[in-house]
Amino acid sequence: MDQTQAPAAPFRFLDLPGEIRNRIYKITLCAFDPAPDASILEESIPNGIFKAEHSIETNILRSCKQVHREAYDVMVKTNNFVHVEARNILLSNTLVKSQLPVVTMDRAAASQFDGYVAKLFMHSIGEFIEDGSHFSFMILLRDWEKFCDAFGGPASRLKTWFANTAVTCLLDPFSTQSRSDWRDPISDYFSAKTQRAILEPLSCHFRGFGAIHVLGPVGEELKARVERDATSWRWTNCEHVLMYLQEHKQKGDRSFQQNNFLDAITHWRHAYGTIDSMRHQIYWTELKSSGGKSFSNAVAEVYYMTKRDCAKARLKRAHEVFNDQDRRIKRSEVALTDLRDCLRALGPTERRILGEDWRFSIPDMAELCYQSALW
Repeated sequence: MDQTQAPAAPFRFLDLPGEIRNRIYKITLCAFDPAPDASILEESIPNGIFKAEHSIETNILRSCKQVHREAYDVMVKTNNFVHVEARNILLSNTLVKSQLPVVTMDRAAASQFDGYVAKLFMHSIGEFIEDGSHFSFMILLRDWEKFCDAFGGPASRLKTWFANTAVTCLLDPFSTQSRSDWRDPISDYFSAKTQRAILEPLSCHFRGFGAIHVLGPVGEELKARVERDATSWRWTNCEHVLMYLQEHKQKGDRSFQQNNFLDAITHWRHAYGTIDSMRHQIYWTELKSSGGKSFSNAVAEVYYMTKRDCAKARLKRAHEVFNDQDRRIKRSEVALTDLRDCLRALGPTERRILGEDWRFSIPDMAELCYQSALW
């Protein structure tokens, strides 16, 4: 009997239904790990820039023009890559502290890639120059709001920093360039929903910048709103400030009562972090002046109480969640930092962070001293 077997027929990938091919493209080209859980980042000590992990395999893009056209379209519209470039603006501390997942920090690779849905370019204007640094990196749109939040309001910025920074946000940055015949344009992707997903984080978190320009396929009304919001200061009304701070303090209080310590920490950190950011901005003196002593003391109360409560929640979480002694000690050290800041409110006015005459009540003082002595 003839044991010779006929050669296997070639597998015709393009004979598969389009839905199956698209599924294969997503598996091979859109395989990013989920964004890290907030609890993981909360309990970790930042150690360098956080890398967005993935198992992407790009060989399929080299097969033929039709497959490249289909796969490229799925890759770009599913991953939603965003290019961030900054000149004379030091971003390393922001990236490390925020633990923002970054696809690549390679400037050449990030600049040469032509599959972005948006590009953000920032540079110093006027006489304000940081250090001649140049950053060019890639992130995902899913992490875009986290970047805007981390970059838009860090307390470490100088008072004049934002006013001396110009920003350009370009949607569909490669639409004006000639494309190869094996790549389709993605201009049809920029629906009103996509425009909002890209631009509303800027409108929400960017404030007080010297200039901002929004370009590309975007509605005039949305463009005008983003450019207006990003160049104006967010906090100009004392009543709105207090309502916002109290809202987050109360959310933290409720979470703590429900033994949801991580959510409580998140809300309380947001409250005192917002105050830290505000007091470094050029409008803070005017805001305090318009609100008077009652406003200043109300802000100081939220600041010190949320710091104290955050320390309590960290200590409880450290001893109820972690079995590892080293991790307990690290969390306790973070809590002690908050408690030390609170103790400054017991001392002379000039030693206090906010400098107002607000004081802890006697029971609160006793508890604070007890917690500090205990740990």
